[in-house]
Amino acid sequence: MDAGLGAAARALAIGDVLGALDRVGTREDPPALAMRGVAMARLGELESARRLVKRAAAAFAKRGERLAHARCAVAAAEIDLADRKLARSRGLDEAIGALDRAGDLRNAAWARLVEARRAVALGDLAGALEALAGVRSDAPTIAAVRAIAVCEIALRRLDADAAAEAAGAAKRAATASGIAALEREAGALARALEIPVARVFRGGKTSSARLADVAALERSGAFVVDVCRRRAGGRSLGSRPIPLAILRVLAEAWPAAASRAALIAKVFGVVRANESHRARLRVEIARTRRLAGVRIDASGDGFVLVAEDACVLAPPDDSPAQDALALLSQGGAWPVSSLAAALGKSARSVQRALVALEEAGHASSIGRGRAQRWTRRSEIASHMLLPGLLVAGP
Repeated sequence: MDAGLGAAARALAIGDVLGALDRVGTREDPPALAMRGVAMARLGELESARRLVKRAAAAFAKRGERLAHARCAVAAAEIDLADRKLARSRGLDEAIGALDRAGDLRNAAWARLVEARRAVALGDLAGALEALAGVRSDAPTIAAVRAIAVCEIALRRLDADAAAEAAGAAKRAATASGIAALEREAGALARALEIPVARVFRGGKTSSARLADVAALERSGAFVVDVCRRRAGGRSLGSRPIPLAILRVLAEAWPAAASRAALIAKVFGVVRANESHRARLRVEIARTRRLAGVRIDASGDGFVLVAEDACVLAPPDDSPAQDALALLSQGGAWPVSSLAAALGKSARSVQRALVALEEAGHASSIGRGRAQRWTRRSEIASHMLLPGLLVAGP
């Protein structure tokens, strides 16, 4: 590596993007193109970054430099992640194999982190943990981003203890890395542990709950109807929306009974109930008892949940678009297709939710057609780092 590339690499390592561009901004050799792509990605110019990395990869392939080509593939995959293009990259899998065979453990670890973060964005937490298990590097930058990914997984699982431990590890590693963007990201995660993540309906009262409050609630022995994770009493009801809705109405009314009229209106969306609705309710009540393993008794003109304590854990916002808004809040510019994949919904329903968010002033769109992206705020990819993938760093 010549002096100019070395100086640019050192500048990128400490976050001096403009300094790096000053050293390689006019060069056309493949390593300089790749480094310019890294710098442009740091600035949020993702299309320019993608073009530069693609040019560098083609030049490396032509020269038979497989290791450099693999590093470019990892950089391209991370640019796609920042641009919320979440389709699985075959090139990334091949790059991980090439990096492993070459003994480039640092960049192989980074490539697995890219795959883990993609899986987190899609809600595939098991896949994310599998990718993280293969990360083998003690470098501060790698350790910081790995801890951030672990914390994000714990936050999605509402695991307060694991999230707090990972946030502390991320903060220590980010400080050791000396990269300001990483330190900001780790600080944001620590603050996320202190903000309300849900609402609790209990005994006719509503309160906000932090992540630690949610963990304490689950340890309390109460029968918890968890709308956030679609389960009740510790049992998953992810594919059973009607039993979950019935349990929510009953737990919100507890210790009193919920009337049949209220149950039919809230569960079936029917204002004027007839005998067929009441018969259907009896069938669904029986199914709910079986699925949730809970006692539900008939009481006067309704049903009552029989438990020593019961409550409902619900999202901070029950609007139909709140899931999409939560993803937009992570940063980045999302295409509708990626949001639909992450939410498990149709692109059409997600598009309607986004339009509603835009009309309410919570989201904005960039571009049109296939190039259209949706954001909640203006910054792009808060932990989009690409830290010296083309240079063997510490």
